[in-house]
Amino acid sequence: MEKLAERYLALINRVKLIQYLLYGTALLVCFICNLAVSHTLSWFFVVLTSELTAASLTLLPVLTRKKRGLKTLCAFTGTLLLLLMTCCLYTGGAWFFLAAVPTLFGMCVIFLPYVLSQIWLPAFLERHKALFCMAVDTALLFLLLFVCDACLHGGWFLTIACPIAGFCMILPWGMLLLLRYTKMNSFFKTAACFGLSALFFYFLNVLLSTILDGKAFDVLLPLRFDFRGWSESMINANVNAIIYLALFLCAFLFLFAGIAADLRRKNTH
Repeated sequence: MEKLAERYLALINRVKLIQYLLYGTALLVCFICNLAVSHTLSWFFVVLTSELTAASLTLLPVLTRKKRGLKTLCAFTGTLLLLLMTCCLYTGGAWFFLAAVPTLFGMCVIFLPYVLSQIWLPAFLERHKALFCMAVDTALLFLLLFVCDACLHGGWFLTIACPIAGFCMILPWGMLLLLRYTKMNSFFKTAACFGLSALFFYFLNVLLSTILDGKAFDVLLPLRFDFRGWSESMINANVNAIIYLALFLCAFLFLFAGIAADLRRKNTH
């Protein structure tokens, strides 16, 4: 065991030394070339931040011991945002927020649950991590839409983006509340999620038709289907009807399964 430990430490030291040489040599060459050609430091900072981003994934995990994954993730996110800002300043663009906010949004959607499991939180947030995570993701989603609208001068944030995005968040929020905070058995929770999905997709088509197509709000719009005719004008309505029926059928099946499970448990007791 002592020999294996010595070999492991020697290997780690060689890995660190090789990375120091590679990163340092590349950085020194770019520093000299940038000064020699431009007589100032310009694109050198793009190389510097690029190397910091790469080092956060290759060198930092070797240098740290405690909470290696958390530190690597935070360092990579920070250096990536720094790289985007450096590139934006170097090119003279105004697109930093248009690139940074989607990047931060994507990282939070994927990795925020892991981050919350690795850091200290107050007692209230510790009990409601999923709720806090969903709230952060929702806020970043609306921030992303706002930044896109502001950068593109679209004027659609309040009239189109907010109503559609706000309605679309009903489904994940509803499922979170059903799965996390209700005391029903798993079959009833699954049935409720299927039923919520069916209602969501039903009214989503109504909302999209009203906002995007400019049609009058007609609650019966998604029910206009005809399985006997599959013409071009009826294909979308027929497919939607099949989706609604399938979701409601799954909801009823799990509802009956939940009732059967409750009856079986009562009979057992």
